[in-house]
Amino acid sequence: MKVRTALAVFTLLAVFALIQAGMRGSRTSRAYATAEITVNSRTATVLLADTELKRIRGLSGRSEIGADGMLFLFPREDFHGLWMKEMLFPLDLIWLSERKSQTDADIPRTVADNKKKERELEVVDIEESVAPETFPEVFYPREKARYVLEADAGFAQENRVTVGSILLLKR
Repeated sequence: MKVRTALAVFTLLAVFALIQAGMRGSRTSRAYATAEITVNSRTATVLLADTELKRIRGLSGRSEIGADGMLFLFPREDFHGLWMKEMLFPLDLIWLSERKSQTDADIPRTVADNKKKERELEVVDIEESVAPETFPEVFYPREKARYVLEADAGFAQENRVTVGSILLLKR
């Protein structure tokens, strides 16, 4: 009986500690680095969701983006799905991959190439004007992507962004 009580108390303390750590982490995760994306001669400032916690939280619960968009940076290309959980406004979802030219596709990347501060990103899929009411539907790209740009609904149309468009990312 004493062992069960001690185990229950220990479990409650551990859960409380995890909750506190999560709350502390969520406050600091609101400090996003920024980058610039140039699309068709327009430069937009984007927040970078470059950690697991920032990607999970995304734009949920915000009344506005606070920039021109949020760029999700994933560790690898995949079919990264997004949903509108706790979203308060509609978004354009734009999936991007690093542009691969046919001439250098088979050339191994050097360390210097991988550390470039400027990258050409190619649009591989777009979902326009996704409403918050679509939750819990998950939106996936038709092709693998490493990045996803979330921007206010209408961004893609206003900036003539289509599948195949090239965006320049400056960090």
